[in-house]
Amino acid sequence: MRTVNVVVSILLLISVVAVGQNNDKLAPQGFDVPRNGITKGKIDTISYPSKTVGVNRRALVYTPPGYSKSKKYPVLYLLHGIGGDMKEWLKNGAAQVILDNLYADKKAEPMIIVMPNGRPFPAEPPVSGTPRVTIHARI
Repeated sequence: MRTVNVVVSILLLISVVAVGQNNDKLAPQGFDVPRNGITKGKIDTISYPSKTVGVNRRALVYTPPGYSKSKKYPVLYLLHGIGGDMKEWLKNGAAQVILDNLYADKKAEPMIIVMPNGRPFPAEPPVSGTPRVTIHARI
């Protein structure tokens, strides 16, 4: 039985090495650093009625440099994770900076980016630093 375990372990180790991914497609240095002298997109806050939570919700909408209401654009929805809100991609993901840089380098097709508040509660998130949930446990 021990021999079987050793053989299986060796085979698993070999398979991990054989199918591992290379990091040859890393993002270039400075891709998420704000640049001067480039045209930048615009971020607006919109409000929309939500049937799910029964109140009006807000979302951030990024429009690319040179945006025209008469032109059709693809739309990308950036959804935050648990505990986040509509500002998560701007605070922690630098979405606007990355997109502005991609457009300046002509590496992305202009698109509209929507960052909604996907929280499942009617109220907006509390002020940063205050607990969202209190958990009581018996140990």
